[in-house]
Amino acid sequence: MLPSKRTPYLFRDNKPRLNVPSESRILSKQLADGIGEIKVLGDGDFMFTQSSDSLISKISYGQQNPVGKLIGELDWLEDNGQLQQALTKAASEFETTDLNWRFALPNLEEVSLYCRLIPLKNETGGLEKLVLLTADNSFEAAFERELERYTYYDSLTNLPNKHYFYEIIENRFGNDLPLGETAVLFINIFKLQRINESFGYEVGDELLREVAQLIQGCLPAEALLARFDGDKFVILLTDEDMQNAESEARALADSIHHELGRKIRLGKQYLQVAATIGISSGTSTLHNLINLIQDAHMAMQRINGLSSDRTLVYRPELKTRAQSLLRMEQELGHAIENKQLELHYQPIISLSTGAITGFEALTRWFHPERGTISPVEFIPIAEDTGLIMPMGRWCMNEACRQLSEWIRKYPAASSLKMNVNVSNIQIAEDDIVAVTRDALYQSGLQGDRLKLEITESALMDNSDLARDILLDLKSLNISLAIDDFGTGYSSLSYLNRFPADTLKIDRSFISQMNNSEDSLKIVHIITNLATTLGMDLVAEGIEEESQLSILRNLGCHAGQGYLFAKPLSAADAEELLKNSGPQAN
Repeated sequence: MLPSKRTPYLFRDNKPRLNVPSESRILSKQLADGIGEIKVLGDGDFMFTQSSDSLISKISYGQQNPVGKLIGELDWLEDNGQLQQALTKAASEFETTDLNWRFALPNLEEVSLYCRLIPLKNETGGLEKLVLLTADNSFEAAFERELERYTYYDSLTNLPNKHYFYEIIENRFGNDLPLGETAVLFINIFKLQRINESFGYEVGDELLREVAQLIQGCLPAEALLARFDGDKFVILLTDEDMQNAESEARALADSIHHELGRKIRLGKQYLQVAATIGISSGTSTLHNLINLIQDAHMAMQRINGLSSDRTLVYRPELKTRAQSLLRMEQELGHAIENKQLELHYQPIISLSTGAITGFEALTRWFHPERGTISPVEFIPIAEDTGLIMPMGRWCMNEACRQLSEWIRKYPAASSLKMNVNVSNIQIAEDDIVAVTRDALYQSGLQGDRLKLEITESALMDNSDLARDILLDLKSLNISLAIDDFGTGYSSLSYLNRFPADTLKIDRSFISQMNNSEDSLKIVHIITNLATTLGMDLVAEGIEEESQLSILRNLGCHAGQGYLFAKPLSAADAEELLKNSGPQAN
């Protein structure tokens, strides 16, 4: 700090000093070194009449020396008007004045000085001169610049952050006068969390920097790119000559998808990411831009639920749908907390004997006002909002409890298995191993009576992580089934990496077997594959006798579908167990 304004001069006392210099002594030395005298001229000008060597070195440049020059003549100092204003105030108000004087020399060197201007009186009481005391503030100035950079820029990518993005558009469009069409692209980079978990956050950070550079390389000159948070970026496209903002935004989105589709090399490994992009467009007023950002974000969030494409343009009906989904999300959370969900159980039948070999537990929601809500509606909401975690834990606990109860009541049920579905989100974000272990322990069910069904996509999104989790699950002595087999990625080449026991043929192939030669061939190939690998095979969605006949002839082991039984309430499933189950013809 500078000395108090009430102390118009530096002084020394006679008290003994420690050898270690105090902060105030260092500052006093700096002030004494950086001292100058300024004469007030009659016409309101000011002239340097004396200056210490330290001060001369700070504000001189080349052969230019401030001594003997008017302040206004120090034209090699950028922004010396700041000092001129302080001099005027100190002289006119006869008051000690402080300022933080920042200027740049012609060589672009930035200088920052704490300054104190002290007016001194002459013998008649008038103003004789001003004493200028200065202390170097370069370190503090550098710190402030770094703090400013941290405040306004993302430290990882050096892009404007969310705060600065909004400040920029407020400064540019604050008068609410439209400047032509504009478009906003809201970008979400997914799979980043799994990369962080698999390779560490340093790799994830480096990948984000590469992604930011790839996106920047796609942008036109007038575009503004910011990193909002985490794995989300926002682009503002604005140009007075832009004729079709939506079309240009779509073209830019296609370019970004193309660039991000390439594998990125980081060290010795190649990584690949993908993005979902929401787009909105309209006139470029400030009020409208705020709405466009929200609309683009909403479109980005709805991509997984509505579109097979990874780009979605906002339409007004999305907002209506979003409001409906928000209500459903709140009601679903309430239903989970208040145990308004139920499990129904669809029998799995041996195709050779017709006996029940197990059940698949399926979640049902019976809304008190809207009646039955399809899982097709509420499961995606649960996955998008994270409610799938508490829902999945409840489902696991209830399914294990129910089978354990049936086994105690009916000794013949001791050979049954309970199939429980596990979502991609549970594999990626929940501790599914601990959830399964706890459910077995609480229910008393033996691990060999439980089978978890996992989709191909859950395995393929992060195959290394999925394999480790599946191995941990197998250590609990449970069985694993790959659900919807044949609809995923390069499943055949990856199948031997996962410790699965069962393949479940997707219902889409079963329903088309009678009409599509390709579907029949796929079912035949999957059957042969399961036989070769020694895996069980279950066909989903059997509804016709002809389908059952084909599957039996192909050697399929088991099946489920409306031909045998629809999903049953716990009471109806128990009644079925009492009567030994339906027999396949």
